[in-house]
Amino acid sequence: MIPILAYNVRKKFTAIFIGMILLVSILYFYQYEIPNKTPSDDVEIDSDGDGIVDALDLCPNTLSGLIVDLNGCKETLRFSNWMHPNLDSGKIDMFNETDQWDETLASIDGYGFYIAELSNSRTNYSPIINALDNNDVDVIVEGGGTLNFGGCDERNGEHSAEIEIEKMRPYYEAGGHVDYFTMDGPISRVIDGGRSNDCGFTLNQSVDELVDYMQTMHLAHPEIGIGLLVNFPNWAYAETESYQCNSSNWGGGIDYYDVLETALNAIELAGEELAYFIADNPWGYASGTHTSVCSYDVSRIDWMDRILSLENQVKSHGIPFGMTYNSELGGNSDNETYYNDTIEFINTYQDSGGSPDIRNIESWYPYPAENRPEETLYTFTNLMLAAIDIFEKDD
Repeated sequence: MIPILAYNVRKKFTAIFIGMILLVSILYFYQYEIPNKTPSDDVEIDSDGDGIVDALDLCPNTLSGLIVDLNGCKETLRFSNWMHPNLDSGKIDMFNETDQWDETLASIDGYGFYIAELSNSRTNYSPIINALDNNDVDVIVEGGGTLNFGGCDERNGEHSAEIEIEKMRPYYEAGGHVDYFTMDGPISRVIDGGRSNDCGFTLNQSVDELVDYMQTMHLAHPEIGIGLLVNFPNWAYAETESYQCNSSNWGGGIDYYDVLETALNAIELAGEELAYFIADNPWGYASGTHTSVCSYDVSRIDWMDRILSLENQVKSHGIPFGMTYNSELGGNSDNETYYNDTIEFINTYQDSGGSPDIRNIESWYPYPAENRPEETLYTFTNLMLAAIDIFEKDD
């Protein structure tokens, strides 16, 4: 009986010992692991502020201002179709009659507004917000960037951004949001020899204020992807004068190739990044058919190749390149000419080897005077559907 009793004691002691080891292990785990990491931590932490929590973010440390996909990685704008009708074509009202352009609305990737259109606190923005959200269409706002009335001093960038942030406030207060913000020729507004009433800044000053603008905008709206637009015919480029020669050689004739390289280097050093780049170069200037005050025949210059060189420069930095397709002649005359010139522009640029990531159909002219219905020939939405048909065949 004694051996059996000794065996049972040893067996019970072993079981108790093992149990104590397990208990200590469990207590150790709870003491040192659980208090330092609650279940909500994985749900709430977003270290790079891109809107995707760390637990789901496949691309940590995303730079400020980048639009990201559901994995937290930089969203591509490849083959994006944007439409931007003019101010005087019943633009706001068209969102109360979406049945007249429902196919267009379902086909576009972005819809553009001039910043003044979103600054009226008396406007009912709900139909716009609902229509664009329901169709997963990005909101693009076009502003000025560094403004020549933003104060020609070292706070120009910050003050200019504050002005444009305030202009967008009514749209945000209505429940809307902005996906992309296009700075329309910001350097030309402040550089010496730029637009009228420029600030007389050097190139480096102009670029410094551009960076300050982007940083200030992103402090208020880190969700917005900021893009740069160039009014390309007004700049010298790759040893070619501007389209109107000395009368519009912005920056005193400085080559825009160097302007862009300087700007991109400064933006990168500041930890910012351009979400995209847009070339504004209407058809008459791209085809060499617009009148010019130059002393020589401008039609002898390959203006289309000039745009292609700009596209290659932009893409060499890994930045999506956008092309604005429109017609100054048609925009100032009639719907039909605007339609035909724009379609010719698209076909010619693509046949020349152009492959923009963003295809932007935009008018700041009186025409097209109507933007709907989409079945009516030469309306803006009718043009947009025709353009998308060409783009999709090329894709």
